[in-house]
Amino acid sequence: MHEIIVDITAGNRHIYGGKTIPDGLKDPSDTIIFCDIERNLRIPPNIICDNTHLPIRDKAVHKIVYDPPQWNFGTSIHGDPQEKWGSGNRSWRASYWGNFKNVKTLFRLLVGGTRESSRVLRENGLLYLKWCDAIVPLRRIIQFFSNFEEIGRKEWPSRSGRSTTRTYWIWFRLRSSDP
Repeated sequence: MHEIIVDITAGNRHIYGGKTIPDGLKDPSDTIIFCDIERNLRIPPNIICDNTHLPIRDKAVHKIVYDPPQWNFGTSIHGDPQEKWGSGNRSWRASYWGNFKNVKTLFRLLVGGTRESSRVLRENGLLYLKWCDAIVPLRRIIQFFSNFEEIGRKEWPSRSGRSTTRTYWIWFRLRSSDP
């Protein structure tokens, strides 16, 4: 059976570079529908949309990949995708990796993203969350996934060498809506 996999925060698809993909997700060449609100990405999304309002029918998706913005590079969410790494332009980094203006905005995004994920996932569907706790610790955002049951986790230290910073892949199963 062909599965419908949707990446609701595709960005420039850095997570598909190899070793960071968790078990259960295959090569995304033509099996994943990529959604993002950002229009000027180097690799354009299949669907331009906000992940808090997905143009997908209820209970249509088997798996969701969710890599929400985890950094606060300032107030700009649009940068020049042609600009080179190391240029010092914070807005370019925001476009490259995603961005949130403040923690309240991030939390609003997480509430909407998990609500929409719950709506479009099939019964017992899976959500794969990627999170780096450099700015906001995982323990502060996990509360937004109350409609889901954690079934797996992989973590590794940040490449920056900061021992307190960890990156996670957490996979969740949508909780049954049956009473």
